[in-house]
Formats: sequence, C-alpha cells, structure tokens
Amino acid sequence: MVKKNKGLLKKIGCILISASILLTGWTFFGSSISIADGDTTIVDEVLNEDPDTTEEDVEEVAETEETEESEDAADASDETTTTFSTDSLELYSLPAASLGTSLASTNDDGTYTADDGATYADSSMTELVKVPKSVGTSFTVPSSVTVIDAGAFDGSDVKNLTFEDGTKITSIGTHNSWPNTGSVDDMTYVSCLGCSSTSVVVTYFQDLQDAGKFIEINFDNSGTTTTFTITYDYILLAKDGTVLRTETGVSNETVVAGKIPNGVTATTYTDANGVEYARVTDLDPDLEVATKNRPYEYTFQATIDTYEITIIYQLNDADGNKVKDVTAKTLDLASGSTPTYTAESTYTDGTTTYNLTSSPTFEEVTGPATYTYVYTASSSGGESGGGGSTTPTYTVTIKGNFYENDGTTYIGERTITSYTQEAGKVITAPTVDGYTAFGTTTYTVTASNSQTATFTYKKTTASSSSTKKFKVTVYDVFYDQTMTKKIETKTRQTDTYSQGDTFSYDPKTYSGYEYVSAENQSGTVNADRTVTFKYKATTASGKTTSNSKYSVTAGANQKVPSNVGTVTITCDGPLDKIVAIKVDGVTLAQNQFTVESGSTILTLTASYVSSLSAGDHVVRFEYTDGWAETLLTITGKTTTTVTYKVSSDGSISSGHTKDTTPTTADGFDSRYLLCLAIFLLGAGTILFSKQKKLEAILAGERDDE
Repeated sequence: MVKKNKGLLKKIGCILISASILLTGWTFFGSSISIADGDTTIVDEVLNEDPDTTEEDVEEVAETEETEESEDAADASDETTTTFSTDSLELYSLPAASLGTSLASTNDDGTYTADDGATYADSSMTELVKVPKSVGTSFTVPSSVTVIDAGAFDGSDVKNLTFEDGTKITSIGTHNSWPNTGSVDDMTYVSCLGCSSTSVVVTYFQDLQDAGKFIEINFDNSGTTTTFTITYDYILLAKDGTVLRTETGVSNETVVAGKIPNGVTATTYTDANGVEYARVTDLDPDLEVATKNRPYEYTFQATIDTYEITIIYQLNDADGNKVKDVTAKTLDLASGSTPTYTAESTYTDGTTTYNLTSSPTFEEVTGPATYTYVYTASSSGGESGGGGSTTPTYTVTIKGNFYENDGTTYIGERTITSYTQEAGKVITAPTVDGYTAFGTTTYTVTASNSQTATFTYKKTTASSSSTKKFKVTVYDVFYDQTMTKKIETKTRQTDTYSQGDTFSYDPKTYSGYEYVSAENQSGTVNADRTVTFKYKATTASGKTTSNSKYSVTAGANQKVPSNVGTVTITCDGPLDKIVAIKVDGVTLAQNQFTVESGSTILTLTASYVSSLSAGDHVVRFEYTDGWAETLLTITGKTTTTVTYKVSSDGSISSGHTKDTTPTTADGFDSRYLLCLAIFLLGAGTILFSKQKKLEAILAGERDDE
C-alpha cells in the first residue's frame, strides 16, 4: 500500500534539480551582472590601459518564475513538474543618441576639444592650445589655426607635423620639451607647403635647427628642403708635428638638413708656397648630421721639413737711423727651396712715406731665416709732417687664385700680401714659391680705399733637395668597443732614422683597452713614415672600471606590467660621469630613455618598456669610474574594468575600478561543482523515490495474493 507522502522524495529531487539549474545560471551571469542597492550593475569588457568607455547594450534579466503543477490524480498523483518561462526576459538598449561618433566637445574651462584630439581656445579653432600624447606621432594643424600657444606640443610624440595652411600662422610659442630630437634617427619632419623661407613656421623651426635640433623642413610648392654650408679648415703641421698655421675655408660643401657631410676626401694638400702636406687621417673629425652652418678642421702634416722664413721691413729716418722693424710676412717653406718675395717700392707708416733702398739676397732654405728690406724716409716729408705736402696713398690687398699646373684644376684662394701705393702706380703680381703667375699680371692703383687685386697662379714643380734623414712617428689610436667610433689619438714618439735604416715598434698596454691591430709596425726607412697601433675599449667608455661604487637609490627591483608606461629608476652616481645605460648588456639608444640630474634619474620610455619580454631584466648604469645595477621584472599587462550602473529610473552612471592583477587565463569557478552536486543529489532523490514506489507496488501485489 502506498503512503500519502509517497511523492515527497520526487518533489524534493525536482526542487534540488531546479535549484542547481538556477544556481548555475546565477554563477554564469554573476561574472557580469550584480544587484546592489536596488541598481543593476553591468560590467564592461576588460580594457587595456584605456580609461575611455564604450557603450554596451544593457540586458535586464527578469527573475525566473518557478511553477509547480499538481500531481495527476488519475495517473501519477505523486509526480511534480517544474517549468521555466522565457517570456519574462526583456531586453533594454542604450538610446541611439548616446552612441554618436564625434569626440568634439566644449570643456568646462571654455576650451574646445576637436575630433583630432587636440584642444583649441574655442570652437573657431584659430588658437591651438594643446596636442596630447594620445594623437600619436603624426598631427595636422588645421588651416583655421593662426596661433600656436607656448607648450602646445610639449609632452606629445609628434614626429610628423603638417600644416594645412602654414601661411596663416602668425606666432608660435616657446616649447620646452618638444621636439625631443636627440639623434638623426629621431628626426622631426615638418611640412609647410606654400610657406616661404620668411614664413613664421619656417623661421621658427630653422631657429630650432640652429640650436641643434634634428629637424627637416619641407616648404614652398617645389618641396625645397633646408640646406647648410659646411666649411673645411686645414690645420697645417710641420714635419715634426709643430702647428704652422690654419688655413680657413679651403673648401666647402652644401648638405641637406639631417644628412651627414661627405667631408674632405683629398689625402694630400699643396699650399701656396708649394709645400706638400699629407692628411693625418687619425685626426679626422667625427662628422655629424647637418643641423646648422658649421666648420670642420682637418689636419695635414708636411711630408718634408719646413722652416719659417720671416720678411722684415726696417724703417730708417732720412739720416739712415733705424726707426723700427715691421714684420711684413712669414713664410713656411720646404727645406731646399729658395724664398722669393717682392716688396713694394714705398711703404707708408702713419704720415711718413719710406722708399725701398735695399733688398736682401735669398738663399736655399736649410732652417729658419730672416730677410730684411730697408726703407728710408723721404727727405721731403719728415715724421712731424713739417711744411711739405704728402701725396695720398691707398692700400691694396693682393690675393691669388691657385691652380694645378694644368691651369684649370682649381686649388683655392688666399691673401698673399698688401701694398700701400699712390694712385696710378702699377703693381706686378708678386712671386709665390712653387707657382707661376699667368693671365693678367699687373694692377694699376686707383684713388680709393680697400682695393683688392687678384692674380692667377698655376703650380710649378717645387724645388727640393735630397736628405738622408727621415722621421718615424708612432701613434696610438683608441676606439670604442665596436671599433666604429674613435675616442682619442696619442702621439707616442717621433724618431729620426738615416735612409736605409730599419725600424720596428711594439704595442703598449693601456688600462681599459685591448690591442687590436697595427699599420706599418716595421719596415725600412726611405721616407717619413707613420706607425699606427689601434686599441678598442674593454668597456663602453674605454675608461670604466669594474668598481661598482654606485647604487640604485629609488626604483630598485621593480615589478611592473609591460603597459605600465614609463619606468623611473634613480642612481646616486653623478650625471656628468654617465657613459651608458644598458639593459641585459645592450646599450640603449637615445630614443629609448632620458636622464636628468639629481644624481642620475633614468626614465625608460613607455614604448621601450612595452617591448621588453616578460621576466627579469638587468638595468645597468655605467659611469667613468663605476657602475650600479638593479632588476626590472616585467609581468603581464595591467587591466582596467569599467562598470555601468543602471538605476531604477533608467539613468546610467559609470565608474572605474582598476585591477592591477596581470591578465591570466580564467580559472574554473568552484561554484559549478556545487551546482553539479545539487543536481546529482536531486537526480538521486528522484531515482530513490522511484525505487520506493516500485517496492510499494510489489508489496501490494503480494498482499493481494
């Protein structure tokens, strides 16, 4: 016989199964929907380091109604059926008006943020106030802009700046940190087609170029680029290494902004006196990208002995008494050559005119020598300027254009001498050792001041005499670790040998360097020779020791996500001694970090930090006298969770909660196990009730029997 409560177990089982289904749904939707304070909170998707929110459709899930039907009295009065209604689920969406695409808006302070992300003084967009970092590396200044405020680009990453109509720009304010162009690889490009060389935009950025910024300006309709004039001066050395003089502007080169000059390619140089020099390549300057007009100095050393020849004018009074000596000229002439010099026939000093009365006889050059021309005052014009009249005289500067012996290959121009003569006097081209005047060789003095007479010369075979003595100069040249940049050149010694002698030298040991190679290390003397030993640095600077005397005082052993932005580390070493910043042994490029004083404050750029792989990295500060190291650990990316709250009145508010936990794969929610357990318990209860019912039926049949 079946008891009245025989359907109780089945009901309990159904309830448990229903509860497990409801709990499963609640667990699933609970990761994105929660109910608090009568409001429904919708959790947006995870955003990577971007506080801007996106609008999502908001769904409101109505509570599921559970209906229990009564048992079927005729069939199975002990069974309970549980059902769920989907009709109660209603969908709600944000208004279409709130989903607009324009970012333009008027800010609380009255400024206007346009769709390009930049801020302007107002909606007319005539005054550019600020260009944020978020615009990226390229920005176009609208044609409406006439004024760019001071600091408008500070803090931005703009490297390509285009002006729609740069001719309208009337002023550009000062910027402190932009453009941040530390190398040619970090060049800032400015395009202002239609602008001229006098436009505000062009002159503003050309001034920055002159200040050392790496900027290329493209302006006017033909796309003209900025160029600079690079001049090359020659430092001339005697054979023994003594500096003779510097000849300025020997040659020049026009270079496009941002490009590296070609430099001097000639390996020899012959001066106006016929002395030949060889370029000392180890002393060549390091050529830099062109950012302004500038000179470079190249060093040339005489291949034969040279000596200084001095020309003196001895001025005597009318009675033959010496008044004073005047140095008229100094010449650096090759040993074995014979000096030549043409002195003017008269010489004026103050109000006194002197006439040439005696000339020296020149001899073959074997050493330094002085030659004296004697001038005597005219008897008609005493120094006091007594009753006689003085004929006016005029100064004429004599210059020469010098060519190779073919008369067409131009060598250069230089000033030869100067004369003071009366108007109408004829000046003949003065003799220059090693050269012959050709073309027009005379000049008639005119009654005007600051005259210049230029004569043309072509090279002749310079006279020389054989010598049995030669010099061998030994240089030690020091390079960086990569052997690409020369750090220093030292002249170790200069020795004199007789012709036919042999020589041999060995490298030396220098702290911080290791020997690499040698040129002309040994040989036979038949001319002046140079011996060069090359060394490379064992550290980044060639001077850094292994002394770790410095330490990291702030930002040591940081653990940061790769998208944290910039990373700052401070070391107590002095900024003026820093030579390199390394990460994992690799020297960082200038666009990957910045350093500031206050000991040494290192800031790694956001782009560089994001490029580092997850894991530990060694950051090293290298100084001229020590170093310091610290670990920098890169984890996963930082995530930001954005939530919306939907109030009962339908209004939506948003808040931001930042989760700094690195992103990982989602784990298994243990609440699902609870749901499964409840479901199984319910199923087991139903099965158990079926068994009891079967047993009761069987027991009833036995009773009937």
